[in-house]
Amino acid sequence: MSNQLITVLSTLSGAVIGFVGALITNILSNRHTTNLERLKIAEEKRKEESKRHTTSIEEVYQILLRVDDLITQLAYDVRNSNNHNLGLS
Repeated sequence: MSNQLITVLSTLSGAVIGFVGALITNILSNRHTTNLERLKIAEEKRKEESKRHTTSIEEVYQILLRVDDLITQLAYDVRNSNNHNLGLS
């Protein structure tokens, strides 16, 4: 009878250990999944901010190019108008 009791207790112990192991694995897996989801959300947010910054930089660059063209035109016009006013065509 003691052999049967040892067998039953061994089987039950194995089942309990397996169940506890499965619970721990499930908890760790859920925690890992949650952390991955947080990282994914943070990365998406970073990408959106990066796109907005890139767009802003491109807009500022285009404005600077236009200002440069206007300054170049103004310098040309000033030089030419001074020459015409002085009679130095």
